[in-house]
Amino acid sequence: MTPSTGVECAAAVVPVDYSNPENGNLEIALSRRKATDPARRRGVLLTNPGGSGLSAVNWFTGQTDVLRVYDVIGVDPRGVGYSYGTQLGSVYGSMFPTRLDRSVLDSALDPLKTWHEQDVDVVDAIVENLRKWTEWTAARHGTYGLGTTPAAVRGELDAIAEKLKSGPHGGYADVTSFDHATGAARYRRSWAAFARHIASIKASTSDPAEAPAVVSALRRGDIEPTSPGPSTRSSASGTGRATSTPTTTT
Repeated sequence: MTPSTGVECAAAVVPVDYSNPENGNLEIALSRRKATDPARRRGVLLTNPGGSGLSAVNWFTGQTDVLRVYDVIGVDPRGVGYSYGTQLGSVYGSMFPTRLDRSVLDSALDPLKTWHEQDVDVVDAIVENLRKWTEWTAARHGTYGLGTTPAAVRGELDAIAEKLKSGPHGGYADVTSFDHATGAARYRRSWAAFARHIASIKASTSDPAEAPAVVSALRRGDIEPTSPGPSTRSSASGTGRATSTPTTTT
C-alpha cells in the first residue's frame, strides 16, 4: 500500500517461524506517523488493524487528537488468514506489563476458547446477521425486488449459489467465494449496498469485475449508511483490532 503524506515507512526482517529460524525470513511492513503537536506529545501508539490481512500503514488518517499527541506506529500483521490482533495485544500486555501504558482491544478473542470454538461462534454470528438482513431486505421489496418475505430473499441467494455450482456467475468463481460475500455484509450500513448487489446479479446487470471490490468494501463497512439504527455486527465477527500505548517514548 502506498503510504499517505507524512508517513514514514520501513520493513522489519523477522523469521518465518521463530521456532525454526533456519526456514528463512520475511519482511513485515512498518509505518510511523509522528505526533503533529510535538509540545503535547504523550508517547507511542502501536496499532494492529485486525482483518485478517488488513494493512496498518495508512490505518490512522485525518487530524484527530490521537494523531496530535502520539507517534502512531502501524505494523502489518502476518497473513495467516485469521484475525488475531486482540490476542497479540493481550499476550504482549501479559508478557511485558512494564512496557505498556494502556491498551484498547476491540472484538476481543476469548482466551479460554480454542480456534475451532471461536470459528463456530463466528459462523453462528454470520448466520444470525444474514437472517436479520433477509428480514430488512424483505421489508424493502419495493426498492430491491428480492421478495416480500425473508424466505423469498434467502431464496434469491440460494438461486445464485445454485448457478455457481455450474460455473462462474455474477463475478464469483464458485459457491465458496459467494459465501464470503454474504458473510462480509455484517455491518448494517452496508446492507443496502449488498441488497443492490444481489439485485443486480439477479437482473444480470452487474459487472462481474466489480464483485471483489464490493466484497472488500462490505468487509470494511465503508458503504454509505442505510436508515439510522444500531449496528448488528456481532462481537464474534472477529475483527481483532488492537491498539496500545507503550511506555517507551523514543
